[in-house]
Amino acid sequence: MGKTEGGGMTEAEMQRLAERYLKAHALKYFHIKNNAGQQRHRASSHKHLKGWPDLTIFFPGGKVLLVELKTPEGRLTAEQKEHLKLFSALGFSTCVCTDIADFYETVRHYSARCRGAI
Repeated sequence: MGKTEGGGMTEAEMQRLAERYLKAHALKYFHIKNNAGQQRHRASSHKHLKGWPDLTIFFPGGKVLLVELKTPEGRLTAEQKEHLKLFSALGFSTCVCTDIADFYETVRHYSARCRGAI
């Protein structure tokens, strides 16, 4: 497994751990796979999804948390910033987590607000 320049885990590793955590706590979510760096064999009909947050997590009562995972060295793209700003303006909770412990704490906190601690 590759490491970031700073010696921490990669975004892909964070993604795997985050999804494992969500499954272990029976939280429903979806992740749109990023095909960055992969050659496309046909024209993409998913251009409107470019910049969509890494995880869209569903909670009771119609609550949704949109999470972007970044390494400490990672930077948001213009599309990611645009999506997070839009979703926030629409009343959705959004966050950027820069390490897996931050992700765990964010989900625990949000879950407690929605239905009780996990």
